Amino acid sequence: MLLIADTLRLLGQGTKVAVEVAVMAADAGTLTGNDIISIGGSGGGADAALVLKPAHQNNFFDLRIREIICKPKGVLTKNRNPEDQVFLIDGIKHLGICKFGDLGV
Repeated sequence: MLLIADTLRLLGQGTKVAVEVAVMAADAGTLTGNDIISIGGSGGGADAALVLKPAHQNNFFDLRIREIICKPKGVLTKNRNPEDQVFLIDGIKHLGICKFGDLGV
C-alpha cells in the first residue's frame, strides 16, 4: 500500500487523504456504495476534493476516482499560496457541501 500512497501523493497530499478517508468510511460501513464527495488535506487544511466510488480496503482496486473537483496547482509547502485555498473554499461553498468555517481556514 505504500506504493499506492506515494502514487496518490503525486497529485497532492489532500488527494491521498481523500482516498484514505473514503476507504475508512467504507470499511466502517457508513457508505451505501453510491458515489461520494471526499475531501482531504494536511495539517494546513483541506486542499483537495474528489468524486469517487468508494471501496473497502480488501477490494481497494474497485475504488474509482470519477472526478477531481479541485486540487493544488502544484506541490505546496507549508507556505501555501492563499489563492489555491480560496479556489477550494469557493468550489466547496458553490457545491453547498459545508460552511466556510468547517474547513478550518
